Amino acid sequence: MRTRFATVLVTLVASASLVACSDGTPVAPTGSDLGSKSGTQVGNDTTIGGVVLPARIRISGHALVTTKDGPRAPGDTLSAFAPIAGAHITLYRNVLVDGQGVSVKMAEQTTGADGAYDFAGVPGGYYILALNVTPERFYGETFTYVLGTRTEVTADIRVWHTP
Repeated sequence: MRTRFATVLVTLVASASLVACSDGTPVAPTGSDLGSKSGTQVGNDTTIGGVVLPARIRISGHALVTTKDGPRAPGDTLSAFAPIAGAHITLYRNVLVDGQGVSVKMAEQTTGADGAYDFAGVPGGYYILALNVTPERFYGETFTYVLGTRTEVTADIRVWHTP
């Protein structure tokens, strides 16, 4: 079961298309983005598994990197993290387009000295936060999934090596 889940996850991530937005709202990809598909539209789902999504949410948190010499007990993998200042955070919203999962680029930010980021006023739904995206790595150095079912969501992005 674990192998099957990993295969599905890798397939979804590898096949996702990225679509730029002009004003922070999802837009339908052009025909050139999705080949010859017609009737393409970005879903405006208002529920996930029967849970009504908020119209607007706030996703905030910190970009953090592990430190090799942190004060921690043996086996503790979460306490020795330091903020990453100046990290580039990209927010993608996962939507369905013609029955396929697509990651729509919603916004980008650079973290402050404390590694903090804050995306306010985005619609509720499924999201991916990516750290230091490049053209070669569209999900960056690392990424984390965010489920936006509450008006305030906190999600830290943790890097297990020096970025």
